[in-house]
Amino acid sequence: MDKEDALALNRRIAEWLGFVDNGFGLFKKYTEPELITLIQRPQLGSLTKELNFTGRFDACLKWVLPRLQRGGYYVTIEITPTNGSHVTIYNRADKRPQYTAFTEDSNLALAFCIATDKLIGSKQ
Repeated sequence: MDKEDALALNRRIAEWLGFVDNGFGLFKKYTEPELITLIQRPQLGSLTKELNFTGRFDACLKWVLPRLQRGGYYVTIEITPTNGSHVTIYNRADKRPQYTAFTEDSNLALAFCIATDKLIGSKQ
């Protein structure tokens, strides 16, 4: 996945999580309008570590996984040296695999994001 595709994927996931881009940075609105946390982008087209979902698995665990769990999903993860990363998102209600993604390398964050993006796309 090239840099532009990764940025677009990060944007879709950030928007799904409730982040809004105001042109200067990404911010997330909380329940009270005056409580806004601003996550600045140091330069145009770059991502903060906090929101670099495709490059940092810890960002996926912090932001994406809780949203999936609240939505009634759970995730299985497999990493192998020969087959890369494999992520499957299951619906808790029927316990069947819903969204699956593979990467040929060990970029678990990217596989996690691709599977999540499939879920987002299916809900639109």
